[in-house]
Amino acid sequence: MTIVTPVKADFPRPVPALSGRSRVVAFIGSSDNAPMDTLLSGLADALSTPDRRVALVDCPEDIELMGGTDSADFLLVDLPFRPGPFVGSVLAGCDLVIVAGSCKFEYLPEAENIVKSLLYLGIDLEKVTGVVVDSEGILSSESLAGLGSFLESVLGIEMAGAVSLDSGSQPSRDIERLARYIMPRLEPAPAAVFAGAL
Repeated sequence: MTIVTPVKADFPRPVPALSGRSRVVAFIGSSDNAPMDTLLSGLADALSTPDRRVALVDCPEDIELMGGTDSADFLLVDLPFRPGPFVGSVLAGCDLVIVAGSCKFEYLPEAENIVKSLLYLGIDLEKVTGVVVDSEGILSSESLAGLGSFLESVLGIEMAGAVSLDSGSQPSRDIERLARYIMPRLEPAPAAVFAGAL
């Protein structure tokens, strides 16, 4: 795993093309109650293997790294959501967009607004998913799962699951489940096989 130290950037800067072999996952927190640092570092650990490099990108501070996508197999991008051309171009180049929302109902309108903004920016909701984050450990696993199903119907996006970040072994199990959800969605599509005479 590679952890990137944030570097302050002078803006406006052009958004580099997201090309190369890296698979890019953008995480958008719908509130400050979804601690992205903890979630992303745990997920980077879960996705990392001796043969798979994962880099964390604090966007827009580390925007230079997004152009050099050959340095890692996966880029996990912490993207503050401010709708506009910059965010739209970063999201357009991502393989998967995850909206991380708090388990508290008072933050539901923020998550709804993010999904509406993604539609406005022209982002295909087929590559958007959500995750419920319980940063205080206030809900049981069953309650979090039920909340995920409810949010799926309200937001209109598939939910990847729920992560409880309280102490104990639950966070690592939840993050492992999230990693298992993400991996098949980032696998390259198999090459088409054409039948017929050559």
